[in-house]
Amino acid sequence: MNYEKLHVDYPEIIVYDNVLLSDDCNQLAKYMIDTKKDNPTQSGMPWEKDNSIYLQDIPEKFKNYLLSYREVLTSLVSKEYNKTLYPTYSDIVLWNEGDFMIPHVDNGSRGTEQDKIALGCRDYSAVTYLNDDFEGGETFVEGYTNNPISGSVIVFPSAYEHGVNEVIEGKRVTFAMWFTQNDTKIEEIH
Repeated sequence: MNYEKLHVDYPEIIVYDNVLLSDDCNQLAKYMIDTKKDNPTQSGMPWEKDNSIYLQDIPEKFKNYLLSYREVLTSLVSKEYNKTLYPTYSDIVLWNEGDFMIPHVDNGSRGTEQDKIALGCRDYSAVTYLNDDFEGGETFVEGYTNNPISGSVIVFPSAYEHGVNEVIEGKRVTFAMWFTQNDTKIEEIH
């Protein structure tokens, strides 16, 4: 793969283009859009509306591909941050029109004690875009806003405040991953 590292004025935020092939992104995005539904009357985050799939539960025809990508991305992120990292959690998420995410951190440091225990192992966060045929839905991290490009990934420290702008039109599909330095918190896939 020819990963193209894009210049970002924030040294801890890394953006790579062309990390996944467009045909593969299209198939994964189509699967999510066809499988998951728009729940306009149900409020909450996409995963609270059953619009996400854990890597563990992704159909076999996609699972090996995503497991291979997970290995490649883990290696890439480990090199970028000069740390030994392990995947700790991953899922595919469908964001429908009106979905958004308020500013937050992924490592639980601003939450309850339960959040700190459950999420405290998350050191780095990654969002891979599986499509870009929608309006809105940009990822913002600290003072940087990343415009979604299918097949690209943004990676940043999980302690950084970030969120997702409202999806104005269309459906946004992402593959989210978190990395940890704690080798007892590796995501097990059966």
